[in-house]
Amino acid sequence: MPFLFWRRKAPQPAAKSDCCNGLTWTAVADFGHAAGVDIDLGRCSVCGSYLMCATYGASATYHRVSEERAAHYLSLQKDDPERLRMVLRKWVDS
Repeated sequence: MPFLFWRRKAPQPAAKSDCCNGLTWTAVADFGHAAGVDIDLGRCSVCGSYLMCATYGASATYHRVSEERAAHYLSLQKDDPERLRMVLRKWVDS
């Protein structure tokens, strides 16, 4: 199975199927690539939840993240982009 990196050891909050499906996505930040996966941070235009969009090839998955986690990622992007890259690589591989 080529998409093993989508499996998580701990359950991740799933995107709400009624609004957080990526169709109503507003981009906040582009975090670049980690382990071959393009990662973006955005907000659901309907409910305002933060979402991480992980794109591999032609498929994309959306994962909800907390306000605190999103703020942490944004501060790392500004202050220590190399550390952010390492954190996101670990997130993708988990």
